[in-house]
Amino acid sequence: MGAAADEVIAAHAATEGLCILTRDHDFGDVRNYPPGDYAGIVVFDVPDQLKLTFFLELLKKFATDELTISQLPGRLAVVDPWRTRLR
Repeated sequence: MGAAADEVIAAHAATEGLCILTRDHDFGDVRNYPPGDYAGIVVFDVPDQLKLTFFLELLKKFATDELTISQLPGRLAVVDPWRTRLR
């Protein structure tokens, strides 16, 4: 769904009970995308020039953090190379 409009992605995720994982900071705007409407929203705040291998390691680290994953439904997570913030 990478080429789909944000609204289409959000509607699909909400309907199917899916978590949104993205680098698109638009999804971090809780006024437009209230986290309570989704199984979670995860915005990866990483530079464009980040190497793919580093990004995959960051994704793996996030995905294996059982405490954060358990707290994710209905919340926004912002993940950067140094930390994960839940809102």
